[in-house]
Amino acid sequence: MGGAAEIQIEDLRRRWPDVRTQELPSGAILVTIGSISLLPGWSRAATSIRFPVPTGYPFAAPDCFWADNDLMLESGRMPCNAGNNNIIPETAEPGLEWPSMESQPRHALKLDEHHRRSPKATAMSGLRFAWPAYRRASADLLASAPLESCGVAYSVHDPHTDAWLVDDVESVADSAYEHRDEVSATLRPAFIVEVANRARALGRSVVLVHTHPFEQSHPRFSAVDDLGEVALAGYLRRRAPKGEHLALVLSQAGCRARRIGTAQEVPVWQIGERLVLLSSDKSTESSDVRYDRQVRAMLPSVGPEPNHKDVLQAR
Repeated sequence: MGGAAEIQIEDLRRRWPDVRTQELPSGAILVTIGSISLLPGWSRAATSIRFPVPTGYPFAAPDCFWADNDLMLESGRMPCNAGNNNIIPETAEPGLEWPSMESQPRHALKLDEHHRRSPKATAMSGLRFAWPAYRRASADLLASAPLESCGVAYSVHDPHTDAWLVDDVESVADSAYEHRDEVSATLRPAFIVEVANRARALGRSVVLVHTHPFEQSHPRFSAVDDLGEVALAGYLRRRAPKGEHLALVLSQAGCRARRIGTAQEVPVWQIGERLVLLSSDKSTESSDVRYDRQVRAMLPSVGPEPNHKDVLQAR
């Protein structure tokens, strides 16, 4: 299990701590929510819910779901379009099966058990990484220090929660750089074209990643980054208009993300056994320090140590 499935199962666990998962022989994952409260009209006050997550998720959608086998309507009748004693595939477990996971089921479940918050209020916005993906990408890209490095991710964007799901970051091959040194990295226009075309074909949002390997605190986007992203943002909007594209900068201490070509930051989360905020929510660095870093990037002889800025742009 990985990627979008792992992230969304963690979302379920934050609302229902008794969520369990079981890997099936095919590689699918059986998800069980131990107890969900029911609206009046049922034979019992709560039921478990089980459903398989197919191996191709999110491109292959879940189909059926199963409630407790003895669940009935309050009248004692079988719910419409459901059948009991149906075996969950790849298991020996029977249950009350509904033939499809409808967005508005005929017999609604009361999902927000305690009436304390709406589903929208519990949603976690921002860029979300499964923990292996972020750790792997950060280690791979920062290993190229002192050179700046770039990567690309193709994320699934949920406009309802304003969340981006990432399960992998691809490091940019050496041949894709037009220029690369300790101060900046510029990608070839042909590579940017390939990225935009792939995002459009997949219906995904692009996350362009680059490193500031010698920053010891949460990184900041530089004025050079700002300038380079302007042309990129316009190009990606034209070539992949369905995407909401992001820029992400990594350092040894963390990361920072924003909508590409803007100053609008988005939080970055790592989803694993714990939920970890990887990006700082507020800048702690003054504009004077930021300006000084730009001067030293352009004139390495100024100051004891040159700073390292990136630019991702198609010239």
